[in-house]
Amino acid sequence: MLGHSFTELTRQRAFMRMWFARLFGTTGNQMLMVAVGWQMYELTASAWDLGLVGLYQFLPALLLTLVAGHVADRLHRAASKRVVVLAKCGHWTPVERPDECQRELREFLAANERLAQRSQ
Repeated sequence: MLGHSFTELTRQRAFMRMWFARLFGTTGNQMLMVAVGWQMYELTASAWDLGLVGLYQFLPALLLTLVAGHVADRLHRAASKRVVVLAKCGHWTPVERPDECQRELREFLAANERLAQRSQ
């Protein structure tokens, strides 16, 4: 057991920024899930449809968590980072964040070149 207390941890600015971002992001996601379910029930007045909305929101996490964990354990860290970068770039449309997407792609290509040079 490390002898660090929570008060020592709260003095770390980077940790607190990450912790609050995680807290607010999770809260926003939960609010969105409630709003979508509420809207579905208002439109259909059907408990069955409301249940399906909940299932569709939960199903990807249920199905992909074990697969993603297995892939992350099997892949080399650099390879898994490249997969995440490409997924992020595919998620951002070029209209929304063209500069970040281009930067991520440049980093991706540079990492591929370094990996290819090391393996030769």
